[in-house]
Amino acid sequence: MTLRPSRFNLWVAPLICLALAGFLLWGGYQMLVHQGLGDAWLAGVGGVAAIGLVVASLIAVAVWSRKAYIRVDDSTIIFGPSLTSFAARRNTFNRREVARIRASHLPLTRITLFLRSDGSKLNSTPGLFWGRAGLQRLADYLGVPLEW
Repeated sequence: MTLRPSRFNLWVAPLICLALAGFLLWGGYQMLVHQGLGDAWLAGVGGVAAIGLVVASLIAVAVWSRKAYIRVDDSTIIFGPSLTSFAARRNTFNRREVARIRASHLPLTRITLFLRSDGSKLNSTPGLFWGRAGLQRLADYLGVPLEW
């Protein structure tokens, strides 16, 4: 079974991120063209660098959110995508270690914890990113309770 992000996070959120990145690029360009770096050129360069970092981050989030998944097979749970082989090892768990899935009550993200039978955290993920229905399908497939 492969769980993908909710429809909103698969389509709308990346478009919002790309629109914000475009707006910031346009604003940074306008700032450089019309105001220049001026006397405080170091502050101007720092501002442009900050805008560039935010734009790069927004583009990375837009790309990553389209590729995100939770894949479960007979023996493992994989949270992806992994950028390196080290990260792939850290994002792969034994399926039998998951005893329950619990969503927190934080309003913006509803951090969802994958818990072992002793109550320790195996992994966490933003629950709203996957949607309640998706997490319920995952919990049913794993045969564990979902505490929402």
